[in-house]
Amino acid sequence: MPHIGRLYERDFVLIVIVTEFPSGSFFQWHDVWNIEKQNKNNVSIVNVEVSPEKIKQLPPDHKYWNTLKEADGVFVYVSRFCLKESWEWFKLPVEVKKFMKPNAKMICQFDDELIWMVHQENEWWGEEYDYKFDGNFEKFFVESNILNVADAYFTVLEEPWWKKHCSKPIFYMPLPQLSRYPKEYPYPRLTNGNIAVIRHMSRTGSSDSLIKNVTNPLRKRTSYFYCSTNMNSQDRLDKIKELDLSSGSFLFGFLFRDHYLDYLSHCLIGIDDSEHYVGWSRFVMECAFLNIPCISSNYAGKLFFPELYVKHGDYETIKDHTERLFRDKKFCNDIAILGKERVMEHLNPDRLCESFTKRFIEIGTEQRSKEEQEFFLFVDFLRKLRTHEIPRCPTGTEMIDDRNFYETIDLKTWNEKYGRWYKFISDRNTYIRVKKILYDEGII
Repeated sequence: MPHIGRLYERDFVLIVIVTEFPSGSFFQWHDVWNIEKQNKNNVSIVNVEVSPEKIKQLPPDHKYWNTLKEADGVFVYVSRFCLKESWEWFKLPVEVKKFMKPNAKMICQFDDELIWMVHQENEWWGEEYDYKFDGNFEKFFVESNILNVADAYFTVLEEPWWKKHCSKPIFYMPLPQLSRYPKEYPYPRLTNGNIAVIRHMSRTGSSDSLIKNVTNPLRKRTSYFYCSTNMNSQDRLDKIKELDLSSGSFLFGFLFRDHYLDYLSHCLIGIDDSEHYVGWSRFVMECAFLNIPCISSNYAGKLFFPELYVKHGDYETIKDHTERLFRDKKFCNDIAILGKERVMEHLNPDRLCESFTKRFIEIGTEQRSKEEQEFFLFVDFLRKLRTHEIPRCPTGTEMIDDRNFYETIDLKTWNEKYGRWYKFISDRNTYIRVKKILYDEGII
């Protein structure tokens, strides 16, 4: 007889995470919300893509939207994906609101903190895709309703510039970035003694001034992560010559994450004072994660390396910090250890998931019964299985094929993997209900 896992006693919330892009591919919140974390926080998390194509092709009464209509809470992450001129991507929360039930709550987060409204040249897209904005902020926010449609907003900045235009609660909420990285990275590191410098991927982003005013005068070797997909080997050599980088320096165009982390991990220190960048800075976080002290002028620098925080363009202070880090090995090592401890604490996935859930409860999101929680967790479990099916339960000493994990399993193993869900598998009406949800989502 299969062993039936215990049910949880507290109420839960069904939260739908909405993105314009397929979130299963590269969204941190999708990666971090496993069943264990959903259980712990009494939530069920479902991801729904709301793109211009989906809106155009699927009428409002289409079954695809059923999960969104059922949600108690909706988290809308606004990140431009489609570059069609007709698609006003920043209005995604307004579009999503149309599908939500009246008592459902929404939290919205803008990936770029709406910086395109202030400095569109700082965005990653080309000039030909710029949105024609006349500069009248008050009129824009009133007409678009994007800062009023949600019940609360998340930000990654200390003081978002758009705060003065918003009357709703604003909560600091970083993305669970650590879900993208290996749990551990070798330390102590084998370093090449280079200074890591980043050029953020904005249209006019550059760290050339930093190199000319800091690393070159100090004659330090530089690993310049230029973050450009348009550079061939000759372009990189030309740029090295133009900047007069010291012998032993490197300039990288575009690197995939594993290669990037490998090259970055060999640097002694990092500096992040890129022109035309006002974001949080994942680069500083990556330095901290890799035990690399990083001098920076952004918010992540304040969080992880406050001892090395500088004002933008303060090259004299940057040089002073750089020389001390090279000169004082104990100071350099102590700062590296502190940075790693801070980033692991600040971006702890368990803590972030708890905070994420807490914010939805604080804004009045209604909760459901314990029975419904387990049902939706079962739906999510099937959603993530390779076959979206649970193999039949073996009897006695029988061995059966498990196509979800490409292995042969016995009764004990079946109980460990699937026993918790026996209640739903054995109830035909419930199982049909689950299958219908997956069918409506287009999964089966």
